[in-house]
Amino acid sequence: MKYLFFILFACSSVFAQDPSPSPTTTTVPAQVEPSRKVIGVLKEKGTKKRLSGVNIFILPEKLKAVTNVKGEFSFDEVKEGAINLIVNQAGYKKLEKSLSLKENIEVIFYLEKLSYQTYETTITDKANRNDVVVRSLGREEFLTMPGANGDPVKAIQNLPGVARTGF
Repeated sequence: MKYLFFILFACSSVFAQDPSPSPTTTTVPAQVEPSRKVIGVLKEKGTKKRLSGVNIFILPEKLKAVTNVKGEFSFDEVKEGAINLIVNQAGYKKLEKSLSLKENIEVIFYLEKLSYQTYETTITDKANRNDVVVRSLGREEFLTMPGANGDPVKAIQNLPGVARTGF
């Protein structure tokens, strides 16, 4: 029985395949997508003041950068192709730019403020309406007007919009 085991073991090593790769098989390294740099400055439109602490996003890659004290930002590894750069800061209009990356680029973006006035007051008022109504009374109306007793002054004082003087 011992010998049978030895013979099986020896035969199995003879029929085993060689683990070394055949000379026709070659390994190809995985393709690495080229990455590009986007470097830029963010300024305020009109005043050209550099804006710091503003978030800048690149979609669809979901990349985010924040501007430094000088208003500068950079994205180091952006995939080549079409990208959307978005800046949405409170007090400014939303900025959306579509770019096509084929090489490293440097850009300057200008954010437009919603209002450039520090103190703003809006006053609204109704238009003045001059309703001038002219009424004329004839002799017949003075005599027949209730409460006038034939007096023209009392008749005028009884008209709407005319006040009587107190006693």
